[in-house]
Amino acid sequence: MRSCSGTFRETVYLPLAVILFLALAIRILLVFLSPGPLRADEFFQYMEPAYHHITGHGVFTWEWRHGIRSWLLPDMIAGMLKAGHALGLGYSASFVRSVLAVGSLALVAGFVWAGWLTEGLEGAWICGMAAAFWPDMVNASFRTLGETIGGNMLVLSVLVIYIAMKRRGRAHVRAPVLFLSGLLAGCAFAFRFHLAPALLLEVALVVYLAGPRAIVPIAGGLVVPVCVLGIVDYQTLGHPFQSIYKNFQMNVNEGVALRYGSMPMAFYLFGLFHYWGAAFVPVCWLFWKGMRQQQYMASIPLFILLYFSLISHKEMSFIYAAIPIVILVASLALAGLVRSGRVMPLPLVVGGMVVLELGVFASSYADEIHRNNRIMVMQMKAAQMPDMCGMALVGRDGGWWLSGGYSHMKPGHALYLLTSGRDGDVPASQYNYVIGGDGFDIFNPDARKITCKTGVCLYHVNSQCGGTPDYTQFSRALAGMNE
Repeated sequence: MRSCSGTFRETVYLPLAVILFLALAIRILLVFLSPGPLRADEFFQYMEPAYHHITGHGVFTWEWRHGIRSWLLPDMIAGMLKAGHALGLGYSASFVRSVLAVGSLALVAGFVWAGWLTEGLEGAWICGMAAAFWPDMVNASFRTLGETIGGNMLVLSVLVIYIAMKRRGRAHVRAPVLFLSGLLAGCAFAFRFHLAPALLLEVALVVYLAGPRAIVPIAGGLVVPVCVLGIVDYQTLGHPFQSIYKNFQMNVNEGVALRYGSMPMAFYLFGLFHYWGAAFVPVCWLFWKGMRQQQYMASIPLFILLYFSLISHKEMSFIYAAIPIVILVASLALAGLVRSGRVMPLPLVVGGMVVLELGVFASSYADEIHRNNRIMVMQMKAAQMPDMCGMALVGRDGGWWLSGGYSHMKPGHALYLLTSGRDGDVPASQYNYVIGGDGFDIFNPDARKITCKTGVCLYHVNSQCGGTPDYTQFSRALAGMNE
């Protein structure tokens, strides 16, 4: 066990400073290289309501029409948008993402500290570089998704307790630390209530390890964000915790979630193997090796994988909260091997880790990011056109879910969704730029192709716009599609 001694102050700050700098650099770089969403929810469940809250313009999907989403996170995002506007950046989604990227550095710092306390300098460098460059953590760091923000809160809650126990022992964790852990766990629940089973397990483990005295401060921390969620739901939806019970009612009791697909139990394991490739086997081996010493941490991702595998509809982002803990346990095991001299020296291991992490990112994640960027690249290019007075996305399956909605439009300009070549309820005079397939200009001779990306093109179709912009057409079109 290590304490916060003079040796710590003299040694760990160098790797901490270097790792935080590298982590921030790659995260901010990706904010601008990845304007597209990880999932449609990233913009349409969080950014769009936040933007509508400020400007009155925004796309509402069925979840918002039925009142099964909480305004808690969108209201926080709205605050960030206002802060960016006050700084002269406009209502900038990139500013919001950059703020989240900076906030994610708390996770990186936690990895460095946990590694140092457990395995010394080797642990600090290996755990820190894992947090700085592991593709899932980098790709999730700036996403406006409940899964990623709530997942990071859960991991921070686990780290706070782990670090405190390493410093002071199980029986001597102070009440403020327990309160902070509970507060972070409550925030994880408020942002992503689907994590509730894992949070209950975490709290039970902490109480078991720290003793019954931990119940009161942890409960005190938990209740604050949970009460805030209930109050926000009451003020915005009409009933406390409506975003939880109505969400459960519609998605589970009425089977709405099954409209979006039912996947086999092994979906997440195959998904991780697909994304991690050759790194899957060593990560799993190191996790298995480390879980014997890190039983508290290791049990939580295993439980997350188990109960999410039992749910029919699955998305890889649902299990994000498990991944950082898996990587931390595996990193601690690797650091132990390096420290004992059973593998290569530390510089070679750290260098090899970075090469492996960047290789995984380039081979799997970069392609998905490239595909998810194609609509956003066109939309952002059109928004920069000085004559743009309205824009339309064409096609029932034209990838509207990969667009940025109004939160990525030029302010004061309408965005339309045309489920056929041109909808009768949208006069062609109301838009002069169109995002459509590569063959749109074949059937629309007045369309002039500007640029294309992965089968999607931006077209100029009119010289000017006329009529009153219809800011609600996009939402009406989605309702008609029963999206």
